[in-house]
This record gives sequence, structure tokens and C-alpha cells, in this order.
Amino acid sequence: SNVTFGGITATSLNVTHVTSSFITSSTIQTEGSNIFGDAISDTQVFNGHITASGHISASGTILGDKLHLKALDSPGPIIQLQTDRTGGGADSFIRFGDSSENYSYALGIDDSSNTFRIAYNGSSFDGAVLGTNDRLVIDTAGNISSSATIKANAFVGNGSGLTNIGGIPSSTTISGLSLIHI
Repeated sequence: SNVTFGGITATSLNVTHVTSSFITSSTIQTEGSNIFGDAISDTQVFNGHITASGHISASGTILGDKLHLKALDSPGPIIQLQTDRTGGGADSFIRFGDSSENYSYALGIDDSSNTFRIAYNGSSFDGAVLGTNDRLVIDTAGNISSSATIKANAFVGNGSGLTNIGGIPSSTTISGLSLIHI
């Protein structure tokens, strides 16, 4: 039977299940999953720390001011970006952007060519993507290429693999331990 009260004041209330007509209510279960809210526009606020012994997942963007990773055991904190898309075709990358200056960099793995890339976008703080305006590319053999000048204080090796060095004809054989070109 249904009972209607104007209000209840109690020191304790022991019930198996509470159903409320408030859309903002939540059901907390003694075991299993808990559901907070009933719409994507709902916001849940927790004061204090949240600790999870299992995984934390999100179907949308996670926003925050800081990300602090701390590991108590070896090998240490790890950030792993993984795409579970069947057949590949999705790059995993981290984007760094400055909304006040309106530019961005992206670094990560280009799935189409199995290369590590750093890309730049000078017109959008969230526009840098791999494979477009790449600044540096490292392939699986360790070869490094750049769309700009590579500057270094020294190159170590015999110089036999160096090509397209400004001012030195392409037919020139380079050998020895030091290469100086100014």
C-alpha cells in the first residue's frame, strides 16, 4: 500500500530501496554498480579525494588542471595511449596547445606509416594532428627526418649516411669522425 507523508524526521532510516521523484536523485547499492544522475548534462561533485582500486574510465573528455602520476613499484608511472579500433587507422598522440597564442603541437604514433612524429599547427590551439605539417619524423629503423633545419653541436659517426648537406655537392664522399660545416 502507498503512504504519503508531508515530511519524515528520523534518527535513522533502514530501507532496502529508495525511489525518489527527484530527477537529481541517485541509487546507491550495497554491491555492484552505482548510477548517478540520469542525463549526460548532469554534473556530479565530490569534495575531497576519490580513490579507486580498479579502473576509472570516461566516454568523454577528462578535464583537469594537473595530472600527477605516482608509482610505488617499478617500472614507474606510465602513460599509455592505445587505440582499440579494429583495422587501425587511428593515431595515438598527445596535443599541447596554447589557446591564448592560438598554436599547437602534437606528438605520437602515426598509425598509417608506423612512425613517431611531432606536428605543428600555427593557427589553432587544438589543430595539430600527425601527418599534417610534421616537423620531425622517426621511423622504425631509427631514421630521423625533418621538414626544417636540424641543428646539433656534433654528429657522431663516420658521416657515410649524411646527405643533402648545404654547400657540399651530393657527389662528395664524406668520411672521418668529424664533420664541420658552417
